[in-house]
Amino acid sequence: MSGSIAIRPLQEADVEGVVDLYNRGGFGPIAGGQALTGATFRRLLEERGTYLFLVAESQEPNAIVGTLGLFQVSEQRVAQPEEVFAGSFFIHPEFRNGSIPNLLFIEALRALIRDGYSCISATVNPANTTALALYKRMGLYRTRASSIDYDGQIELKGYQPLIMRSIKQMVPDYLTTLPRVESCWRFLAPRQSLRSTGYDTESWNGLEVITYEIHFEEHFYRFRLDVESNGLVELQTNAVHFSFYPEAGPEGLVGEELKLVHELTTQCEQACAVSRADGSEVLTRRIFGPHQHWRYVERLVFPQPGRHVVRCTLHLESCSLDFQVGVRLLTGVHAQRVRPLVHLVPGTETVRVPICLQNATQRPCSLSVVAPSWARCDSITLAAESAAETALSCEGVPEGVHAVVFEAQAEDGTRRQLDPVMLPALRRGMAVSYREESGAYVLESTAVRATIDAKTGLMHIWDKGASRLALYEAWPDVGPPFPGGLKRGKVRRLEACCEADGTLTLQETLKDGSLLRRTLRLRDDHLLEIQQAWKPARRRQARLKTYGWCALRQSVLTVPLREGWQTRPVIYGEYPYAMHEFEAIPSADLPCESAAYAENWSVFEEAGRCTGLLWERAAEICYGLHWMPSLFFELPEKEAILPGYAYYIGPGGANEVQRHWQTCYAHGPVEAEQTAVLAMQTPETRPAIETVLERLSVQEAPAVRLTPGGTGQTRGYQVDNGVVRFQVAPKFAGSIYSLTFQGANLLQTALPRPRPFGENASWFGGIHPYRVNERTNLLESLLCDGERIPEYEVQPYQELDAQGRAWEGVILTAGALRIAYSVLPGTSMLRLMAEYHNTRAVTETFDLLFYAFFRALHSRVPKMLYYERQGKGAYLKEEKRGRRVYTGRSCVVTLGRDVAVSLCAPEIATYEWPKDGFQHALLHHFDVAPGETQRAYSYLFVSDSLEQAFSVAGFQRSQTGSVKG
Repeated sequence: MSGSIAIRPLQEADVEGVVDLYNRGGFGPIAGGQALTGATFRRLLEERGTYLFLVAESQEPNAIVGTLGLFQVSEQRVAQPEEVFAGSFFIHPEFRNGSIPNLLFIEALRALIRDGYSCISATVNPANTTALALYKRMGLYRTRASSIDYDGQIELKGYQPLIMRSIKQMVPDYLTTLPRVESCWRFLAPRQSLRSTGYDTESWNGLEVITYEIHFEEHFYRFRLDVESNGLVELQTNAVHFSFYPEAGPEGLVGEELKLVHELTTQCEQACAVSRADGSEVLTRRIFGPHQHWRYVERLVFPQPGRHVVRCTLHLESCSLDFQVGVRLLTGVHAQRVRPLVHLVPGTETVRVPICLQNATQRPCSLSVVAPSWARCDSITLAAESAAETALSCEGVPEGVHAVVFEAQAEDGTRRQLDPVMLPALRRGMAVSYREESGAYVLESTAVRATIDAKTGLMHIWDKGASRLALYEAWPDVGPPFPGGLKRGKVRRLEACCEADGTLTLQETLKDGSLLRRTLRLRDDHLLEIQQAWKPARRRQARLKTYGWCALRQSVLTVPLREGWQTRPVIYGEYPYAMHEFEAIPSADLPCESAAYAENWSVFEEAGRCTGLLWERAAEICYGLHWMPSLFFELPEKEAILPGYAYYIGPGGANEVQRHWQTCYAHGPVEAEQTAVLAMQTPETRPAIETVLERLSVQEAPAVRLTPGGTGQTRGYQVDNGVVRFQVAPKFAGSIYSLTFQGANLLQTALPRPRPFGENASWFGGIHPYRVNERTNLLESLLCDGERIPEYEVQPYQELDAQGRAWEGVILTAGALRIAYSVLPGTSMLRLMAEYHNTRAVTETFDLLFYAFFRALHSRVPKMLYYERQGKGAYLKEEKRGRRVYTGRSCVVTLGRDVAVSLCAPEIATYEWPKDGFQHALLHHFDVAPGETQRAYSYLFVSDSLEQAFSVAGFQRSQTGSVKG
């Protein structure tokens, strides 16, 4: 109790008060037009695995004015042992400047200290700087593992329970009864601004650590926590200073010594001892005088690669404190396939398979193939700490999965065989199962590859025909609770058995001894069938929940409702509407009752291919976000086989998935198809860019004028063709910072300096390229790593295309990457070209994005985004802010003053709608072999005619229809 505020755990009588607080305050699903109810709130607490839910009650008036929950899961991340997630942190606006946040956190911290928890985490939208500052003020910080995910969230982590528990052990007994012990976290000194979105960790002896400094009474404490192991690695107080860390950093090689340092300094007379995790002594207990120093280096050898945690205990006169550090052991020399989605075809034809060889040791070595006999490769020498790409020459490969074994020979003549490279040779209708050297289980056919993580059971299913990820599925939960874990899975006790006919059986043993057994079988090239068996250890009521998640970016969802098939574009966060933190609440767009559907299947379609889910029967069906959907199955109180389900990945659409459902699960005749679609339609064929260019008039057009000029960051060129004019700043991310059409600049820019957004993250604006050295998730933000932006050299550029048209502009060069911005005389078509020449010895795989930031030309004119999905069209108004939408290969935006812009690229994403414009990313995938060159193009077309912009984009608009139908 503080004044008229009481902090206490939630009671049943408080439920309606919490629901009313959330609905009135716009917190939770009410933001999407779906009010929270008492029943759905109770289910939410149950399914999220609630450890503690606190409420703040105001006595004047008698009402709930704040909440804080501690859960097992947050945003599809599962808490690790000794960790909880903070969430549902909401306070009535009239009470936010008072003491309620501190009181809620102190009460939560007391419970966590009492029950032995060490870490508290939270997810937050970095754009919500108020919430970010509140969490950071409480000691929750951002680590380097916390990137912005596809929901726009970052994860914060704090170790206050571990720190406060350690302080309670060290301070005199009379002080532990004071309430100030639980509240001394308020005296933490943050490393930077509370509203900063940058990283709050630091590097210490090669480790990523979070540092806390606390002054409590006359005592001083400094704690350093290792982020990798969530353990204490340094403690400094008025009396003692102890450190535990790897001497040469946290990475080592299997079979080689890893040195761990124990270092102790005493400030006053102190009895100390140090022991290992097994109880053996490192330092025998003895009395240290003031300013005495002791250092010991322990040498360990690890036989297996992977992540390991090493522990020790410091014994003081008043208490014993545990320390631990995370280390990662690497295989010294390693071989792996460059393109795992490619398989061999059995036969006599010679095939070359690219292999990447890596040497992480300090010594050079030579590698050669020793088995099987049909695989040949020239011996290759690798320098120390280097990598190279070679090719296996395979002739007469038999059917099945083959282990290709390389042998490494060091300079002293010692030889060692590497972990085998698994190489499947498949014909149509054939499926195999095997375990990769990385530890993942694999099911594979000529069309589908499924990988299952051996620790968490997370499954990724790849469409080999499209060379892309089709879906992923977290291991199902028996509950409640239902933590899920698509973003961070739960480590499980899994046992597996691989069978030669393309069947994989996995079994999980639950804490109570119950068994969940899953058998995965490739029924044909495109259909992965899953059968589940349940054996309870005791009688109890429970359900099983699956987590199939579609990975397609530009899909259309079809579901067979009883009143007819419903087909609509999927818009993340819009349709089907749902929220990660409130997944217990059924979607308002699609029913959750099985009786509402004529058949048990759904399908996501994109570019002539699809990902479908079909099932025998289910107790409940939950759509929303990208769920395929999630299925609930009732678990009997005795051993039983559960209803089956399957995934279809391949060509076709709803009809193909329906046909497989009829074959696998249907009983009786199937009703005729009825389809409901959006009102906006597109033509059967979209005109290609070249077709559009041929229609553009370029006769008697003025020449393109290139004018050098500018100083500092703006030093570059101006390009003017009489219709559009753009200015390029090569030193400012190689950006076009001004694009002028009919006297108006269409771009937003941060020139002359990028706007910082946390540590190393920057916003440049305009139109500029950005290279990402991994496959890009377009649902992430449009921010750039400021340390990875090159400075370009610029010069005039002219190139004739295949039709003899002269594109003129400028070309920018940074190493092996070239960027060209050019126009045709007398047109408003702007071409963006990216070219990369690979001079390295290995294949380069990366994504190249052109970021484009358009501004509104008139605040009173509605700004619209027009796009199409699989021949189904839609548009979004500017009011739909905060949404991320994939727009396929083309889209049109209107900026006011009768100005419209068409964008055409292999993939386009449109992000949030700020008040002053639009944000887009034009994506190109690069996969460049050694010595080869790859090019990619995007196009922008500016017009004062919306219909002409539609024609360039390749679709037309009807008079009615919207995303909401």
